[in-house]
Amino acid sequence: MLRSIRLPFVLAFFALFLAADSTFAGTETILYSFSATANGEFPNGGLISDSAGNLYGTTLYGGTDGNGAVFMLSPGAHGGWTETVLYSFKGYVNGATDGMFPIGSLTFDAEGNLYGATTGGGPGSRDGFHNSAGTIFKLTKKNGEWSESILWSFEKNGLTDGFSPLGGLVFDKSGNLYGTTFEGGGLQGDCNVSVGCGTVFRLAPGSGGAWTEQILYVFQNQSDGAFPNAGLAIDPDGNLYGTNLAIASSGLVFEVSNSSGAWKETTLYTFSGGADGGHPGGSLSLDQSGNLYGVTLEGGASTGCSGYPCGTVFELSPGTSGWTEEVLHSFSGADGSFPEGALSFDSSGNLYGTTSYCGSNSDGVVFELSPGSSGWTESVLWNFTGLTDGKDPSFGVTVGPAGQLYGAVAESTFVGNGVIFELTSNEGVWSETTLESFPFTDGGAVPSAVIADSSGNLYGTTSEAGSHGFGTAFKLTNSGEGWQEQTLYNFTTGVADGTFSYSDPSALLFDNAGNLYGETEFGGSAGYGMVFELSPASGGSWTEKTLFNFAGSTTGEYPVGGLIFDSAGNLYGTTSGGGLNSCYQGCGTVFKLTPSAQGAWEENVLHFFAAGVNDGGIPKGGVIFDKAGNLYGTTGSGGISGFPCPATGCGIVFSLSPGSGSNWTESVLHEFTGAPADGANPVAGLVFDQAGNLYGTTIQGGSQDNGTVPYGYGAVFELSPKSGGWSEMMLYGFPGDGGVEPVAPLIVDSLGNLYGTAENGQIVFGTVFELSPSAGGWNETSLHGFPIPGSSSPRSGDGFYPESGLLFGPAGVLYGTTVDGGRANWGTVYQITP
Repeated sequence: MLRSIRLPFVLAFFALFLAADSTFAGTETILYSFSATANGEFPNGGLISDSAGNLYGTTLYGGTDGNGAVFMLSPGAHGGWTETVLYSFKGYVNGATDGMFPIGSLTFDAEGNLYGATTGGGPGSRDGFHNSAGTIFKLTKKNGEWSESILWSFEKNGLTDGFSPLGGLVFDKSGNLYGTTFEGGGLQGDCNVSVGCGTVFRLAPGSGGAWTEQILYVFQNQSDGAFPNAGLAIDPDGNLYGTNLAIASSGLVFEVSNSSGAWKETTLYTFSGGADGGHPGGSLSLDQSGNLYGVTLEGGASTGCSGYPCGTVFELSPGTSGWTEEVLHSFSGADGSFPEGALSFDSSGNLYGTTSYCGSNSDGVVFELSPGSSGWTESVLWNFTGLTDGKDPSFGVTVGPAGQLYGAVAESTFVGNGVIFELTSNEGVWSETTLESFPFTDGGAVPSAVIADSSGNLYGTTSEAGSHGFGTAFKLTNSGEGWQEQTLYNFTTGVADGTFSYSDPSALLFDNAGNLYGETEFGGSAGYGMVFELSPASGGSWTEKTLFNFAGSTTGEYPVGGLIFDSAGNLYGTTSGGGLNSCYQGCGTVFKLTPSAQGAWEENVLHFFAAGVNDGGIPKGGVIFDKAGNLYGTTGSGGISGFPCPATGCGIVFSLSPGSGSNWTESVLHEFTGAPADGANPVAGLVFDQAGNLYGTTIQGGSQDNGTVPYGYGAVFELSPKSGGWSEMMLYGFPGDGGVEPVAPLIVDSLGNLYGTAENGQIVFGTVFELSPSAGGWNETSLHGFPIPGSSSPRSGDGFYPESGLLFGPAGVLYGTTVDGGRANWGTVYQITP
């Protein structure tokens, strides 16, 4: 499972990348970008509702381009809810400047337009890899369509402007908007940072639709605190109330008020971090008497959270001598901890909110505080389970017209990208309904190569996402409008790891009847992977059948590398685990699957790897046949140990020859040494040329005396049959200034040229390369370098981390996939044209 955002050296090599870009030959076209979160990903703020009962909110990521979305949920006449994405933020895709990563709650004006904030993007200055500093946007509905306009773009490097707005917005009676920025305001006060301590701002509408910003207050980190971390509350007189984190204290509550045209800040209360609470965790709420209500993440009278206080709900009341704080409730852990988000009142004066942690399942709660003659009484209405209802709510709840509670949860330990939930009460017993799960729609992360049918359609798999979160099998059809994707199957099992659950399916394989075959490294009935068949059905649908579930050490575990057929219709492949226990979780196997008359498939393990000298361990590259029916493959470990190889060995190339009955005999063709003229740790499969030579790659070794033996950048090698054995020669050692770590098998054309991918790099994030034989050796040509994420390269939207092999298309075209990148950063299928 390799999907991740690996950016530690982006900035260091950014200039080198730009200088080296012109060295790549060939033209790349993105055929399809997987937008695994078109519905939105990770709801990020409280909900608001209109008079028709529709709910509105934002997601931090997802949408068409992966940069966040604004959505609406509409109740159906006969139950159920329908989600509509009102707007998907483009960020900087194709030169857009509409903002990215919306955050906080939305706000309506009197005409039904929506207003909100993004914490990134916008037409302001761009600071290298770190994008500009956020926007205030407006969504206007006309003829059933919503359009976005930017009211203000914050300037990160400005001397006075704020940036990174984290909370929602409020209107005054004159139609002005007010909000806070977490940072900015210039070199003010004592923040010990160069970005400023945060601001309170006003946006005033003007003629022609233009809005003017005024900074009302810049925090100094003195008694006024710093870094306002939520939106504002506004009273009927236009006074503004908010919270900030402060550096020298445990946070505070402030007021910003207008006196004769001048705005001033007053600190109403500073938290001590003790029984009175510490670090306020959301926007404030006002009652009709002018009292303020909020929560603190820490502090309180209870010590139920491993000996520490678990947070509070507090009230601030104005008086003739100032404001007085009262703790309404201290959380104990059993009833939740770390309350976060704004509180909401119902018509009876009850308060509702959420805690991010603890409760009976340790996944957070929804709570109610009811006023009485002897104080406030707390009740836990719902304990989140971390499954389909999500976990760790942090945005509070919204009270519906019939007393329902609506809220958003960004996180789930099940599958998906957060949920929108409803809590309803039946005679005092509350029940939860998930209104919307933000699904991975068409899959994401593409680690395996694509295959083609006779019509030129492409087929492949994704490792993550899909309707169950465990990846998909897909088909790409080239039409007059570009390449169109169809999801053939959504995998139902795998590793359940929250948002990034995965099954890691292999590349697919056709039989003569047009059925597809493949394997998943994880999942299946025992969790050790399985082999499946996909068969086309009527109406363009496909039907899945599980042929074999790997059950443990005796069957092998975690099949990888893909499958091959023999002439009798049997399937062959490898598992990276299981079998003999010389390795952690076993050293792996080579297996054969035979169909039976009853429809089930029977497994025969042809070889259990033992690692050590004269045998390999942990095969990950699959196997191939020669003309005599012998199998060939690689293992990533085993073979020779001792410097420069680690104790587990540097890996081998092996063959398996069939004998009488079901017996197969293994021969070790080459044991890698990690020496400068040799590679180390092959993880990809092999390929034959027409003369019977074998070619493959190693992810380490191949060092040209770069001081990192045996951990060079990888190599391409050739094995040639000789009398009495095989002779190995390193054809190319990756020098490190382009792609490195080739993890996929090579392909060879009729002229003997080799083509492959390197998944990583120093000045690029992967390459497609060609190796051509010549009288003086082999010449390497980089056909395409995948750009560093976030660079200003004209290939923005390109993929990166190509972990799969290549496929020959018509007229010398190459097809491949990337695990990351694309318009939504969930991988691509690409084409390289010579």
